[in-house]
Amino acid sequence: MRRVLKLVIVGVFALLFAYDVWEAVGNFVGIYAQGLPYGLLLTVGGWFFLLLAVFAPVILFVLATVFTRKMSVGKSLVIFTIALMISSVVFVDITLTVPLTLILG
Repeated sequence: MRRVLKLVIVGVFALLFAYDVWEAVGNFVGIYAQGLPYGLLLTVGGWFFLLLAVFAPVILFVLATVFTRKMSVGKSLVIFTIALMISSVVFVDITLTVPLTLILG
């Protein structure tokens, strides 16, 4: 029963992290398409921040999965929740605090 519950937790959080990746890819494509009509391309900073937003959820999910392999279900749930919150904070910070002039140039 514990193993099934743990797999359910990992599966649910895999879907939530996949949505974060989908959201970041949509933001990446949207910002890139937004600059094309004006002849603006992504700067080095733009590539860095947008790719960070895409890969941060993947890295955090893998880390949470590795760290919770031997833990109880409750501790796993807490660690996955914290990892998802960190992923969301990274995305919001990149979206709201990085100026568009640093991304497109």
